[in-house]
Amino acid sequence: MNNSDVSARETISTLIAEWSDLVSHEEARVGAEQSALVTRWSSQLPVLRTRYQDLIKAGLWLRGPIDFFGIVGLSRSEVHQSAMNRHRRLRELEP
Repeated sequence: MNNSDVSARETISTLIAEWSDLVSHEEARVGAEQSALVTRWSSQLPVLRTRYQDLIKAGLWLRGPIDFFGIVGLSRSEVHQSAMNRHRRLRELEP
């Protein structure tokens, strides 16, 4: 193996390490943002539920999606529904 092969391998190894660091940092950032978003939405769900029930009682909710995910256009998104259910169960376990 000549010096240029060694240099190329070192460069590639360095790039792989740097890329891995960037990916890890980005995954952590996105995960934190998603967690914060879910927390904000979770705190607003009781308000939305109350407003929805008030509309029904007043006879103003005539038809439409039957649940939150239908309202936001994710009625068939099992991944989102599972994540929301998991988050709700975890919050119920909190002291």
